Amino acid sequence: TTKDTTNGAGSPQTVGGFVERHKKPSPNDHLRTKHKAPHARHDTNATRAAASSSSADHQAKNTTQRRMSVVEKKPFVLGAGFGRTGTMSLKIALEQLGFGPCYHMVEVMNNPGHLQLWTDLGDGKQVDLSVLLQNYNSTVDWPSTKYYKELLALHPDAKVILTTRDAESWYNSALTTIYQSSHPGFFFSLFFPKIARFAVMTGKIIWKGTFDDRFNDKAYAIRVYEKHIEEVRRVVPAENLLEFSVKEGWKPLCQFLQVPVPHGAFPNVNDQQEFQARTRTYKRKVLLRAAIVLSVTGVAGYFAYKHFHPTSL
Repeated sequence: TTKDTTNGAGSPQTVGGFVERHKKPSPNDHLRTKHKAPHARHDTNATRAAASSSSADHQAKNTTQRRMSVVEKKPFVLGAGFGRTGTMSLKIALEQLGFGPCYHMVEVMNNPGHLQLWTDLGDGKQVDLSVLLQNYNSTVDWPSTKYYKELLALHPDAKVILTTRDAESWYNSALTTIYQSSHPGFFFSLFFPKIARFAVMTGKIIWKGTFDDRFNDKAYAIRVYEKHIEEVRRVVPAENLLEFSVKEGWKPLCQFLQVPVPHGAFPNVNDQQEFQARTRTYKRKVLLRAAIVLSVTGVAGYFAYKHFHPTSL
């Protein structure tokens, strides 16, 4: 192998049989270098500025979302009062104030499957209340009131509202409304089987589970009512408890929940007369359905008998 090297500037070199020419430096090369460098620095700075701006925007957005979630998040509201203490009026009021949906006894019939789950609870079976009530932001009335301590364990910061009324007045109202409707009788059970299953559930949770099947004993029932009020006072921290009569209206409720007082009167629904009127409507429906069923059965029986015993008629 031959190696020829010529050291003249710009002259060719032969290395390993190959001719390699060295390019002469141009007088403008340093200008090109100086011209490109500022662009490179500018592009780098612009990229950093854009990244910094994007990061700042992202952080600002997250901060805004966190603030909105703090503002919009409302505490769970737990009603601990017995039925017939204004619970339906309270349900409507809470929903109007933005604490809904609110779970009341009427929701049991509106949700397929809930009736059986509450019946299972009444039998002492394990039911996940957090799943059962997952679509609700508040509860009032039975059956949930029976399990207010379990719900408080799930929502330790809950705002608890204990609806109350005069004990004598409460007993008379409960006796002539929900107690009577929980004992539907033969025709109701025959023509409204769901009502019959509902009566089984209320029997397990309320009449037996709460009043030991002694609700007809007025003195005993009132003692249970009063002991429940005392227990709630002991169990719930004072700062999270409001003893409330629906006759007091919006002001104490809104102060407790830290929301503005709305326009309009406080809801006043489902009183004793309204409940009894609704029960009479159900009874009329039962009688009408029974009359239709008996009439159809009678006509069908007549033609069947005539078909099989033509000479007997």
